[in-house]
Amino acid sequence: MSAHALEARLRALQCEERTALLPYLMAGFPSKRELVEHYRERSGRDVEPLAWFQALALWKAAVFCEAIYGRYLRGERGEDDPFGRALERGVPALLETAADRVGA
Repeated sequence: MSAHALEARLRALQCEERTALLPYLMAGFPSKRELVEHYRERSGRDVEPLAWFQALALWKAAVFCEAIYGRYLRGERGEDDPFGRALERGVPALLETAADRVGA
């Protein structure tokens, strides 16, 4: 599944789940493309290896989110926790997106 397709699937989540997992979708945040272009212009650096670093960041986020999801399942985060609840689908989506970034 492509990163674009995964993002579309995440966008389809309930509003509170979506903003918990993808805060950059909230009004006022620049797009990913705008952020990358801003970085490239300001730093003068090559952004070609960005996909590898994105995959690493997503993998690390999935590891931490899995721990948070475990706390949610054990009731340590409370029953009404939209972020914890969203991680049931969010952690696999993070891992799939990470793999997609590097073509795995």
